This record gives sequence, structure tokens and C-alpha cells, in this order.
Amino acid sequence: MPVPNRRIQLIGLIGIALIGCATYVRHKAPEYRKARIAAATRTAQAAVEKEMVRLHEIARNSPTDKIKQWDLANFYIKFGIWDKAADQLAIIIHLDHNDQQAQIKLADVSMQAHVYANAEAYYRQVTQSAPRNIEAWQGLASALILERRFYEAMNTAIHAVELDGTNTKSRLIGATALLNYALQFPDPLSHSEYVETARIQLEQITKLMPNDGEVFYEYGRALVGLQHKQEAIAQLVKAVKLAPENGDAARLLATAYEDVEQDGNALAVINDLNARQPGNPATNDMLGQLLLRSNKPGALQLALEAFQRAVNKAPNDQYMNERLGEAQEKAADLQGARRTFEHVTQINPNRSFAFHKLALIYTRLGERVLAKQASSLAERLASNEQQFKTIQELSAKHPEDIGLHLIIADRFLALKMYAPARDEYFVVLKLDPKNKRVPRQFMDEAAREIKTGLY
Repeated sequence: MPVPNRRIQLIGLIGIALIGCATYVRHKAPEYRKARIAAATRTAQAAVEKEMVRLHEIARNSPTDKIKQWDLANFYIKFGIWDKAADQLAIIIHLDHNDQQAQIKLADVSMQAHVYANAEAYYRQVTQSAPRNIEAWQGLASALILERRFYEAMNTAIHAVELDGTNTKSRLIGATALLNYALQFPDPLSHSEYVETARIQLEQITKLMPNDGEVFYEYGRALVGLQHKQEAIAQLVKAVKLAPENGDAARLLATAYEDVEQDGNALAVINDLNARQPGNPATNDMLGQLLLRSNKPGALQLALEAFQRAVNKAPNDQYMNERLGEAQEKAADLQGARRTFEHVTQINPNRSFAFHKLALIYTRLGERVLAKQASSLAERLASNEQQFKTIQELSAKHPEDIGLHLIIADRFLALKMYAPARDEYFVVLKLDPKNKRVPRQFMDEAAREIKTGLY
């Protein structure tokens, strides 16, 4: 059956767009060309480079041979040369616009290169041309999670599960999306039903994937979110053992140990992680917290150094800055604490904690006018925070109340917390698809939070 001319034009445009976007990946992610080649011995590296030249020449001399183009693409993927892999996959797609495997691989490569918006676009194209392709739906949900678009990710993962309820990977992605959706809010317990649903699913998945560290990490996260700390520790110990490279799992394990007053175990976990992965700001921040509570000789100075290393790497993390400021205050470095807390008020002028601290510091420095201003502002912000928490609690009890969801969404938007704002507005649209108070332009835009994170 002949393909309509309009469809041919559309396919051609998609091919051109893919090549353009792959070129973007190439320019966006040169750092990903480190590749595992560099880690090989000199002899092995020479052999790998020789093989790369050979495959490149074969592909160049056979520009229309898909098999030879795939050989080169798979080589680049094998050695993590993501920019070249993207270019090569775009060539394959240009040869065959219907090659779904190449489109998914290009999306996968974009994920590896941390270009999540591109990955989302590629996965979405496959879901449109092949609506029953589970791999594409799984990839799309994963990309949306990494873009912090958790509500959309939940619905996408649900669709993947509906296509095949026995697919464990789809179920894991869905549980992760549920968990991330709930835990993004300042008070995750206000969305505890999502956490509990995720916990049940993850408990089942651990029996199906008993050697997967990611599964036990997510299960531990759910248990921590529900305040089941002792149970969480058991799962997170497994996660760290199965996936020692997962720094998030080790830090969460240390937090759980700390919550049950096993500070010695917490410090041991963090010291081990810091030795294996030095320089991570979150690890140094936790190391500082544990040192302050350790009563070890010189602990305050060591904690200050750890907090400073953390802030140097993550200068706009308000919580790390707050802990540095508290340590400076404890060390009687009032001017340093003042500068740090003033910086925090610039990062987030709507949080009361830093203003409260500044009121005390200004008082000790004899600056009474500034102290009075800071104290007044701290009280007003604290009142706002309590009111907002109350509204969230009411919304949890009355999830059908559109007005409460709108208040919460508007507040998140005012605080520039775009991901939870989007997700609250999505809840409103689910209850009332034509609600005029939802800012359509904002909802149509891609998530505006930094995609690569702080670290």
C-alpha cells in the first residue's frame, strides 16, 4: 500500500530533526568521550583504536549498508563514546526512518549523555509510531523522571504496565515514579498513600530481582519515607552491598543509622564512601553533620572543613549553606556565619531559618536594627510555612478539593519550585480538565529545573 506524500514528508522531517538533535548531543556532551578506552592497557588501547579506524573506514566506504553502520554504532556504544554514537545512529535513522531500534538506541545514548529532553523526544516518537513498544514507554517514563516531571512519569509508567503487567522493569520504573512524586514535596507524609503503594510494589520486586541494588535502594527510600527506619536499614545494607558505587544508597543508609542513634555505624559508612568517592558535596555535608555529633577531638574544625568542601562544590544548596553557617556560629566565627546566612537568604528568601539565625547573629554583633528586621521577617515567614503545611495536610485529607490543590500549586510556583508546582497543577487538570486558573504557558513549557543537578 503506497505511503501518503504527507507521511513521507513527515518522516523526512523527523530524520532531519534527529540528525540535528544528534549533532546537539555531540556538541553538548564532549566530556562523555572519555570512554573506557582510557582505562585499558596501552596494548589493548592500541587494538581498540585500530578496530575503531577499521570499522569507520568500512562504514565510510559503504554509506548505505545498514549492517556496517550498525557495527560502528555498536562499537561507539560499547566504549561509551556517546557523541559519536549519536551521530552514527542518526545516520542509520536517515537510511531507514522506520528503524525503531536505532531510535530507541539514540534515546538511550542521550540518556547516558544526560541530555534528557532529547531522550524524551526520541522515546516519544517511537511511542507514537509504535504504541505497543514497551521499551519506548519505559524509556519515556525514565526520561520524565530525570526531568523531574514525576506526575507525567507516573502516568507513562502506568501505561507501560498496562501493556504487560508481568514486566518487572515497567513495575520498577512505575514504583520509582510514585516514590519520587511523593518525596519531592516538603512534607512527603502528606502523600503517604503514594509512598505506601510504591513500598508494596518494591517489596514484591525485591523477590523477583534479589541481586539488583537499585531495587533495594528504592525499597529503602520508601521505608524511610514512611518512617520505618529499622526496616529501611536492612534493605539499604543490601543496596550498598549490591551496588557499592551508589553513593545515594550509602548516604541514605547513614541517615537511617543516624535516625536510630547508631552514629558510629553512620560515620563508618560515610568515611568508607568518602574514601571511595572523594569530593562529593552531599557526602562531605553528611560527614560534617556526623562529626559535630561525634565528640571526637578537633571534631568542630574537621566538620567546618567538610561543610566548606560541600559548599564549594554546591554553592547554591541552601541546606548545606545553613549547616556551614551553624558550624561557623558554633566556632564563634560570627562574621563568617553572617556572610553564609545572608547568602542563604539570597538563595531562598522565603525560608525563615536563615533570618532567625541572622537575628541572633546581628544581636551578638550589636546591630540591633538589623536584628529586629530579621526577627520580624523570620516570624512572618515561619507563620507562612506553618499555614502552608496545614493546607498540605488538609489537601491530603481532601484530595478532591481543587481549591486546595490550586493554593499549593500557586505557592510552589511562587517559591520557584517548578517540579512540584507542575505536578499539583496536573492534579487540578485531572479533576477539572478545563480549569482556567492553571497557567497553560507554564504547563506547556519543559520542566525548568537544572537537568544535571547540583553535583
